Amino acid sequence: MDLAYTLDPTLLFFLLLLVVMLSAEGGFHFARWLFRHREPGENTLFDVVEGGVLGLVGLILAFSFSLAITRFEDRQHLVVTEANAIDTTFLRASFLPGADGAALKRDLREYLQTRLTLYPTYRYPSARETSLRKSRALQERMWTRVATAVNAEPQNRALQLLAEALNSTIDAGREQEAALNNRVPAEIAALLVIVAVVAAALLGYGFGINNAPRRVMTAIFCLLITMIVYTIFDLDRPQSGLITVNLDPLRSLAAAMYP
Repeated sequence: MDLAYTLDPTLLFFLLLLVVMLSAEGGFHFARWLFRHREPGENTLFDVVEGGVLGLVGLILAFSFSLAITRFEDRQHLVVTEANAIDTTFLRASFLPGADGAALKRDLREYLQTRLTLYPTYRYPSARETSLRKSRALQERMWTRVATAVNAEPQNRALQLLAEALNSTIDAGREQEAALNNRVPAEIAALLVIVAVVAAALLGYGFGINNAPRRVMTAIFCLLITMIVYTIFDLDRPQSGLITVNLDPLRSLAAAMYP
């Protein structure tokens, strides 16, 4: 279900809505076609089945929404963690003497800008790989600079603290990259679409049995279930949907690092 994460958000919403509404309409016409073959009292039996299925649909949607919101909150928390780690490293860069300290601060500024660029372009593979390669190259360059200084003065506690801060910065970056890739499993995403389609078809089928088209009620139901499924997908679209991770901690830090 990578399509759900690469399509334009507006297109994805209307595509989901179209599929769900067509399912409801199909269920309605199918029931009307079968209407003459139904036995008396079968409507009551169908109501029981429909109620059970719709309850199961609600359970699946609630479970999937919980998974998506948890991942979203993890990404938000990691933005703060990464901003704090970069800030600490930037402050401790002064422990490096002379030009080395200034060079490390320049690298950190460039690294922060690279991280800010990564988020909005994450759903584009080529742009994502470019940002990740640049981030990792800067991580390696900064680590080499700090490691060289620590190896030259192994007893210098200030340099050890700088190395620890830089290590935390690198770890935070890797954790955030893993979190951005940690989405609701494709199997569950596919199940969500199937569940929405089946629920809409059952609703239409129920109206078709009674030969009561109820267009407004059907449209409201289809719109609501589409909004729920879309929101689950949107929570899993890093910085490319309507619901985005707040990058203000990183932006504020970037502003502070450029006096």
